Amino acid sequence: MAPFRFGLFLVALFLFQLVFLSRIPWLAQAMDPLLLVLIFLGFRIRSARFLWAYGVALGLLKDLAIGNLFGISGAAFGLVGWLIASTRHLVEREDPILQGIWAGLLSMIQGLTAVLLLMAMEPAMRSIPGWGILPVSMLINGGIAAWGFPRLERWLDLRCDS
Repeated sequence: MAPFRFGLFLVALFLFQLVFLSRIPWLAQAMDPLLLVLIFLGFRIRSARFLWAYGVALGLLKDLAIGNLFGISGAAFGLVGWLIASTRHLVEREDPILQGIWAGLLSMIQGLTAVLLLMAMEPAMRSIPGWGILPVSMLINGGIAAWGFPRLERWLDLRCDS
């Protein structure tokens, strides 16, 4: 991987989430660029042994950016990283459509985990309106992944090494 370009891309996404997405709450719930970075890493890195740790780190960055209860996104992203590492052999990593489908499913799992953790941690949040945002989030994140992952791979000059 081109580490400098990837680091620059990660900083740009964090600033995008901090400055732009935090101002529009419904869009911040539906589009999750840091989760997409984790899924992209899961498809592209050779060894996914510590992908859950990358997930926790990216989730904590998201918590800092959007002002969420600290640790909710970290735990949900860690679960997604673990799931990606556990199911790597089941996914055809070269097909952008399948990457988009997996990104949509993983964004649903992340959203459900985050909502369930929030409901368990905060007694005032027993009933959270907005469960309808999960299908929208799946469509948006899956579409961004299907369209953007091949372009990001070309921009970073990556080859898919199995």
